[in-house]
Amino acid sequence: MTKKQLDMIKELRSNVHAVAGGSVADVVMEGDAALDSGTDSAKLAEWVRGAIGRLDKEVPEKQRTAIMEACGRNCAKVNHRVVETFRKRRAKYDSLDDFLDAESRSPMNGTKLWRDGGAMMQAYVPRKFSHPMRCYCALVNKLPEGTTMSPTYCQCSRAFVQQMWDEALGRPVAVVLLRSALSGADECQFCISTRA
Repeated sequence: MTKKQLDMIKELRSNVHAVAGGSVADVVMEGDAALDSGTDSAKLAEWVRGAIGRLDKEVPEKQRTAIMEACGRNCAKVNHRVVETFRKRRAKYDSLDDFLDAESRSPMNGTKLWRDGGAMMQAYVPRKFSHPMRCYCALVNKLPEGTTMSPTYCQCSRAFVQQMWDEALGRPVAVVLLRSALSGADECQFCISTRA
């Protein structure tokens, strides 16, 4: 396990503690103290899968979403280059439609953008990335094939996507997770709409 992955585990514990309290964090994060630099990525992914299962059992949905959104916002800060690259790509075009047209012709590796009626759609296609994986997240990208995970975890990605679009458009957006590769879909799909 890398230092980055260890920091992500600490962030998850901190967010569970902040939203649901220390005793709940201890239940959800059971076994995190045993994770160290010798923990391989597949074992780490299985541990995270178990932690999210415990989170689902211990914490109401609204609080679970808040926990994972906080993780996603932090991830956007840590991975600010990805967010900034997306913002710069959008800034090259006079209109959102021109941007979406250009992205549909030449998308970022492992990502698709398109319109579906009046909604903007984005998909992550981690299996078609330059080095295929289950998810772009370093904590679960080695989750074994055929193993699924609660979509609760993907509220982190939803918050990351929201941060990208908020910055790219310079105004708040709403993002809904429609499908998750970790939950069994071929890709992660998000619907993005500007807030009223």
